[in-house]
Amino acid sequence: MGFDKDGCPSSYCGFGNMDVKGLAKCTKKSEFARFLMHHLEKDTYRLKTQSEKLGKKIDKWNYVINFDNFSLASATDKKTIDTLITLVKMYDANYPERLKTGYLINEYSAAILTERRCQKIPLVNIQCDRN
Repeated sequence: MGFDKDGCPSSYCGFGNMDVKGLAKCTKKSEFARFLMHHLEKDTYRLKTQSEKLGKKIDKWNYVINFDNFSLASATDKKTIDTLITLVKMYDANYPERLKTGYLINEYSAAILTERRCQKIPLVNIQCDRN
C-alpha cells in the first residue's frame, strides 16, 4: 500500500471480501499458516529494505484490515474461528512488537483482541449508504 510519514510500511487487506469459511474448510491450518508467514516475511523484508533506503532503523509496520462484507456465517463458523485464533496467536508469538498501528474497519470482533492489541488498534466503523 505504501509507507507512513515515519517510513514504516503500511498494508491493506480486504478481509471481509475473502471467503474465510471456504478457505478454512478446504485448506489445512498449516497451509494457511504458511501463507500468512510468507506475507509476514515479505513485510519483514520491506522493513529491511526501507531501513537501508532511509538510513535509519524501521522495525514496525501498519495494517488496515477491512471487514466489510464479512458474513455472520464466517464469523460464527467454528473452524473459521479456530483457524483465525491460531493465526493471531502465531502472529503474536513470532512478531510481538512489529505492529505500529492497525486499523480494523467495519469490524465487530473487538472482543477477541487482547487489551495490549486494542491499545494499538483503533476501531473504525464506516457506515455506507448501500442503495
